[in-house]
Amino acid sequence: MRNRNLKAFLNSSILTLIFFISPILIAQHNISNSVNDKGGLDQLAGPIPNLRYAKQHTIVNPIQNPATIAYGHNSQGGATLSMPIPAGTPWTTLSSWTPPIFASSMIKGGDGNYYITDVSPILFQFNTSTGVVTQIGAITGTSGDQINGISYNPANGGYYLISATNFYSLNISTRVATLIGNMGIAGSAFIDLCFNPAGVCYSYELTTDAAYIINISTGVATQLGVLGYDANFGQGMSYDMETNTIYLSAFNNTTFTGQLRTMNATTGATTLITDWGLAQIAPFAVNTQYGPDIVALVSPANNSTEIPTNLQLVWQEAAGAETYKVQGSLSSDFSTA
Repeated sequence: MRNRNLKAFLNSSILTLIFFISPILIAQHNISNSVNDKGGLDQLAGPIPNLRYAKQHTIVNPIQNPATIAYGHNSQGGATLSMPIPAGTPWTTLSSWTPPIFASSMIKGGDGNYYITDVSPILFQFNTSTGVVTQIGAITGTSGDQINGISYNPANGGYYLISATNFYSLNISTRVATLIGNMGIAGSAFIDLCFNPAGVCYSYELTTDAAYIINISTGVATQLGVLGYDANFGQGMSYDMETNTIYLSAFNNTTFTGQLRTMNATTGATTLITDWGLAQIAPFAVNTQYGPDIVALVSPANNSTEIPTNLQLVWQEAAGAETYKVQGSLSSDFSTA
């Protein structure tokens, strides 16, 4: 009798284990259907599957840049948020928002407004004070392409869009996109783009896990170098004009976590700043200021005072700029401004 009871107990325990383990096995099987030749999930420019537990934010490499702020949308939390830069943490939740399909990118425009794209493609405006997102209207001219990125070029005042394979200009007022060209990378999955003050266009891509420079006249992409992590799903990109820093709101397919990274504009290599745990920030924009700083040096003789100077400052107007700052100093490094 004792052996029979033990056998019944073991059978019951095995059934209980199978009951609890089977959902996990089913979930893992569904994942394995999308495994690529790198051993990771296929390149999907969209939302991440919600299959793992969240982790706390972990700052890995603190960097000493002037403090500013960035805005974004967390697809996992369904909310807009703000964060200090360069730390990338802590987050401040601003407002709940569920996009039509998947919110793919965000940019601060030359007019000072923040714009968000949905892959639909639809254009939205983002209010930084309230976090509220307001639909502007559909983007036309993309011929069925899903839009993965939007950016503003301060050098010519133009807006640009990117899909997995194609590069477009965008009339922000009419929301009409015009195809410039194909990026020319076979099987590409370009994910976002940004511009530096001189109008150089940077982007990165999921299949090659590499950074690129895009010729804005032809759309052709030239590889800078590898990112240094397995990039997958929707991700963001933004250029800080004050510090000349490229930020990526990355998603690491190996750790399956969202991350804040910086990207080297020469090599394309990235540096991990903060790991966000289970989070996906595809729309991401730094609150940068457009327009160059103007420095004019006047060097009178030592100890001279009240010297009349005929100095004329000339600069090219920056699109969207309403005022310009002129600063005087007794030293060339402005330490005695």
